[in-house]
Amino acid sequence: MRFINRDIYYVIPEAKGDPQFIRPDWSAAKKRMIELLDEFQKLDLKCLAEFGDPEREFKDHIENIMVIIETFDFVLLQTNPKQFLLYWSA
Repeated sequence: MRFINRDIYYVIPEAKGDPQFIRPDWSAAKKRMIELLDEFQKLDLKCLAEFGDPEREFKDHIENIMVIIETFDFVLLQTNPKQFLLYWSA
């Protein structure tokens, strides 16, 4: 997430220290991921030319963020979201 100067630990602070399995606060993580998506969508790609092919990379980041949000939605729609663990591989 180099375009906006944030890392995944902003979204899932429970991952700090890189434990193998995490029980994140799914709702809070989804909210933070939506905030990042909003920040991404406000970026001016012309200012990102230093990153090589910013349009392609930007599109990839947006797609990845959408998949993560969909995953959070899946977990949050379950009867007991706290039963889900996130396998973390840093």
